[in-house]
Amino acid sequence: MEPTGRDRDHPADDLRLTSEHHGDPHASAAPNPTTTRTRDAAADRAATRQAAQQAAAARLARFTPDGITVNIIRAIARGESRLDVAASARVSESTARRKLAHARRAWGVETNTEVVVTAVRVGLI
Repeated sequence: MEPTGRDRDHPADDLRLTSEHHGDPHASAAPNPTTTRTRDAAADRAATRQAAQQAAAARLARFTPDGITVNIIRAIARGESRLDVAASARVSESTARRKLAHARRAWGVETNTEVVVTAVRVGLI
């Protein structure tokens, strides 16, 4: 059956006549733009992740907490309350809060839990 009307002049008809559609194994196929974009995006994500890891390593190297801060972080890791954290480190509650804030800023994290995780990764506790 021969195509009629609009189907006869359809641009896809030209594609059907190429050698790759006839099963020629030696025909060169054009690169798939979707696959190329996916590979590029994956490479960009890997580069971004590596840059973030390098920045985190640089932040960790710049800040080494003192003994009081390490004691405060250990107390938080044990799950102690804010008052108990200060008492176990033998400092006031405001000093404990200030030292934790400094550690959060220096390590680029937002919560005390992240401070504890970072301290574990670095090997402080």
